[in-house]
Amino acid sequence: MYTSIIFLPFLAAILSGLFGRVVGVKGVYILNITCLLLTTILSFIAFYEVILCNSPVSIELFPWISIEHLKVTWSFYFDELTVSMLIPVLIVSLLVHIYSVGYMGEDPHQQRFFSYISLFTGLMLVLVTGNNFLVMFLGWEGVGVCSYLLVHFWYTRIAAVKSAMNAMFTNRVGDFFLTIGFFTIFFTFGTLDYATVFSLAPYINVNIITFIAILLLLGAAAKSAQIGLHVWLPMAMEGEGKFIISYLFTSFFYLYISSFSYFKSINDFSFYKNYVARNNSSLILDKNKNFIWVYNINNFLLVKGAPFKSKIECAKVLQINRATVAIYLDSGKICKHKWIISSIILPKDELSKWVISPKVMDIIIGELLGDGHIKYNTKSGSFINGRLEFTFSAKALYYAKYLKYEALAIICTDTQLVPWPNPKLTGKEPIQYWFSTKYLPLFTELHSLWYKEIEGKKVKILPSNIEEMLTSQGLAHWIMGDGYYSEGCVIICTDNFTLQEVLKLKEILKNKFKIKSSVKKRINPNKSIVWRIRISKLSMENLIKLVFPYFIPEMYYKLGIKEK
Repeated sequence: MYTSIIFLPFLAAILSGLFGRVVGVKGVYILNITCLLLTTILSFIAFYEVILCNSPVSIELFPWISIEHLKVTWSFYFDELTVSMLIPVLIVSLLVHIYSVGYMGEDPHQQRFFSYISLFTGLMLVLVTGNNFLVMFLGWEGVGVCSYLLVHFWYTRIAAVKSAMNAMFTNRVGDFFLTIGFFTIFFTFGTLDYATVFSLAPYINVNIITFIAILLLLGAAAKSAQIGLHVWLPMAMEGEGKFIISYLFTSFFYLYISSFSYFKSINDFSFYKNYVARNNSSLILDKNKNFIWVYNINNFLLVKGAPFKSKIECAKVLQINRATVAIYLDSGKICKHKWIISSIILPKDELSKWVISPKVMDIIIGELLGDGHIKYNTKSGSFINGRLEFTFSAKALYYAKYLKYEALAIICTDTQLVPWPNPKLTGKEPIQYWFSTKYLPLFTELHSLWYKEIEGKKVKILPSNIEEMLTSQGLAHWIMGDGYYSEGCVIICTDNFTLQEVLKLKEILKNKFKIKSSVKKRINPNKSIVWRIRISKLSMENLIKLVFPYFIPEMYYKLGIKEK
């Protein structure tokens, strides 16, 4: 939904610009207004989820720049300020689109005009939702280009051409200050990421923060035609620039509010003066003060009010007891599944180790229901003392490669699969292959859910919230990793669990996935008794429908399907 908010206006712009003659003028009307209306409705839903439900959303699409210390990703962040700005931006944009249907009704180039204003709207959304200063700057410059195109819309008029050039050159003055501001931010903080910059801002020299704030203010002033840099605005009325004034003011307002509301926080915490060095921009902490830093793992930002001066203050804000704060402080565990409590500042690279995408998590849950094993060093005091290990038979080699190099590549090491026995040492063909993930704090957390100490040994158990954790994708990987096809139905191995746990899994399959099954008793050669789940033939069609989209072709045989 959140990516749709950003990309729907771009879809309208591309279709109107490239295929305007195909869809016709009325088609362009319907296409652009429909996309903007849907985007506006989605922004209200986002407002409800983020503000009323207190659930900010961070989206990372893919890496963009990785040059030594400069790492920038295509990422977007929806917090209270962002969704509050989305609504006025999109409402104004929607009204402009509707008004333009009548205003531009006699113009022969309406498709091009609607393409421009939809592109303008899309770039405004990039500006507002970008999760770092560089993505925001891309939206900022894109808005400037669209401003030029709209003022220059009637390009046969000399006055319109001059107005567009005037607007472009004046905005370059603002962009100069804005660029210098970004260079200063990177030089001071070592990153352009909002979360890191705003978290560290209170500890940076006040003069540096003031200098950055002035540069950003001058950049925004040129874009929104404030006094002194307003000379282009009257001339912009020559073209279709009259439509963009409200947008440009919004862009100025967002930059001002987003940056200054965070940077001014240096004045909101008087106790910071005990450990901020005033003679340079370096971060120097007062060793006599012990603060508690609490990060939200959903957005990597400090929670409101952090850092805290005491456990009592922290407990009061988080609405937990003081003992809980003491237990989770520097423990390497996530408190209430959403907070990391630390006595030191944690950089984003460290925080990112605690978060794994839902898709990867679904796969991990499926593998843990099978033979996936968490290796955990109980004697280690590090945050990073757990990893996931896998062992597959030679027959499942392709699936092992798929897991390591594709599905779980983001959390796996760069080493090769380890064969056993090693053919180089023994000359024998391998019968098993082993690999592991990186050591990550997440597996420390998962270990506490999936393992219980019984008679001095860690034994795998079924988590109490397994029904919530198991998805169709997890079920698919459970079957691919530890299931087989026999006599017209799928049998899932559950050798690691007790009869009561297996019965619980059977009920989950019935209640959550509408899959009927039975529990099958098996006696191993060593006389031990294990229990397995046998899917009913009546539910095979439903099972295949659920898991087939997540199966790789080489594993179709486990569903009784021949690979095409």
